[in-house]
Amino acid sequence: QPIPGITGKILIDNLIDSGFKNKIIYIPNLRDVTKYLELNMRNNDMVLLMGAGDITRVTDEILKS
Repeated sequence: QPIPGITGKILIDNLIDSGFKNKIIYIPNLRDVTKYLELNMRNNDMVLLMGAGDITRVTDEILKS
């Protein structure tokens, strides 16, 4: 269940304010996640995906490429 007043963007903004700047990125559109990762991932990077439902499609697409 969604929590009123809490969004992914608010969570990311708070993490950035806590010192994670340049280590976290918020991509609101699922279609853009795979493209971003393909362009920016490097060997030994750790990628943490948080979401619900079809977020697993991103990992499927990355593993294919």
